[in-house]
Amino acid sequence: MLNKKIVLLIIYITLFSGIKAQDQTAIAQNKFQLALVPQYLINNGMRIDFEYIFKNPKHVLLISPQFYYDKNDINYDQYQANYYEDEYEQLNGYGAGLHHKIAVSTVKTWTFYFTYGVEYAHFTINNKRWEWVSTTEEGMEYLKYELIDIEQNTDRFRFDLYMSIQYNYAKNMFLDFYMGMGAVYSLNKMNPGFVKSRFQDKMYGYAFNGMYLPIGFRFGFRF
Repeated sequence: MLNKKIVLLIIYITLFSGIKAQDQTAIAQNKFQLALVPQYLINNGMRIDFEYIFKNPKHVLLISPQFYYDKNDINYDQYQANYYEDEYEQLNGYGAGLHHKIAVSTVKTWTFYFTYGVEYAHFTINNKRWEWVSTTEEGMEYLKYELIDIEQNTDRFRFDLYMSIQYNYAKNMFLDFYMGMGAVYSLNKMNPGFVKSRFQDKMYGYAFNGMYLPIGFRFGFRF
């Protein structure tokens, strides 16, 4: 599992190491912003936002690579299902987002943005399961109870738009709170008999289809 304690320490240092708020004139001199999106840790992910501020500072290009990883120790007892049905053995994932941010208003150290864009992520979920498997030995075919490997793959596409409020609370540092609406479409290459319900049924699941609520906050640096 990702080391969440390290990320929380980085958040603390970033939020409380500033000196004073920066006015919009100074902000316009910056060309880049780098931010972390900590709520992705809930889904065992890490998202890093790279922003390019155009010559006209009202327009910002946001590129957001993301990575996912998690591993669980599961005791696969063939006589007792003593592992959680909604668990998995290992999760790997990667993806990226592309968004256009438009500054619609600025009040002192606060900037209001309208943002729209897309996001793609691929997930590979590995697990094991006891199943009756047909096998042949010495010309005879019979069933054998075996622990088989299961690999589930899904490609998730998100389309969203949201409003955000960026507070430039310290020199070259900012907080950004956002909320909006979006749609998710997942191409699931999963065996329906093995798919975990929480991957598809929950709004932020790895294989969800439907409407979702993009909401959260980011913190980062300007340079």
